[in-house]
Amino acid sequence: MRISKIVEITEPFSKLREDCIGDAGAADGAVKNWCRLLRVPNLFTVPGDPVLGHVIAEGAMGLFAALPAVVVSLCMYCFGLVGNDLNDIEEDKEERPERPLASGAISKRAARLLAGVFLVAGLTVAWHINTAVFILAVSLGMTIWMYNKFLKRNSFLGPLGVSTCRVLSLLCGYHAAGTGSEYLKNMLYFSCIVWLIYFFAVSLIAYHETRRKIRVEALLLLCTVPVAWAVSAPFVSMAFYPALLLKESNPSILLAVSASCIFTFIIAKNISALVFKSDVRGTISSSAGELIVNIILLQTAGCAFVGYPRQALAVMMLFIPAKILGKIFYSS
Repeated sequence: MRISKIVEITEPFSKLREDCIGDAGAADGAVKNWCRLLRVPNLFTVPGDPVLGHVIAEGAMGLFAALPAVVVSLCMYCFGLVGNDLNDIEEDKEERPERPLASGAISKRAARLLAGVFLVAGLTVAWHINTAVFILAVSLGMTIWMYNKFLKRNSFLGPLGVSTCRVLSLLCGYHAAGTGSEYLKNMLYFSCIVWLIYFFAVSLIAYHETRRKIRVEALLLLCTVPVAWAVSAPFVSMAFYPALLLKESNPSILLAVSASCIFTFIIAKNISALVFKSDVRGTISSSAGELIVNIILLQTAGCAFVGYPRQALAVMMLFIPAKILGKIFYSS
């Protein structure tokens, strides 16, 4: 009698476990399916947003000082990714039938549960940081929900929603540091504008992935980012003023300039591919994925420009696994 009672109690959990690991029950297949659902290469692009916001606030005196804000941003990002696929199941069945939810490799119930866990975890950690971060996390969650439910079908509001989410992630890091420094407030504003433009342009490119056409205005907008960054970032971040006025060189400037140059090169390479290739069906997807990962280099440059080379190097190290996993898993 007791055994049957135990079986009855644990049956829902056994069913959920089957949903999570897939029909085959193979652990390696389950891991791959969840990695595909969460677009694992993209996850490495998230920590740099709050880390950059944190160092702009001059709060990252230690390498792990921004970790709570990173957890918030990652949880909210994963909540958005799972919700995105949940809302796109019917469309994916026609255009991307290999996606985990569309193919049935992961059940909707398991995905909804995971999305809820990410949302609650993100808000809980944000609440324990401070009120400002909690308000930003709530705003981020609402923006994500609105994007997945309503905005993504619109070619302007969809990209605007994505770029707004990344700006809010950056602001979470800034406000997690407590009272931000007025010294680098202009760098915060400048970074928010650059993030808004960059992710709007990349999202506009990705928006037309299934339509197999290029929006010229998206490419032109994308070109403005490296130009604006190269012209303004060294001065807005105050990095060049010691060299110009006091003739004191900042050792992290070389890292900042190097990361900025690589960032610019990758943008130029992808724009060339999108413009000059006659068949862009696969090019749009691969370029969008590469441009998303490319933000890690801008995050690196930002941290280095404001004088935190250790944090910049830590962020830059995320570029390696992101590029490697980008060859295996879909990231656009």
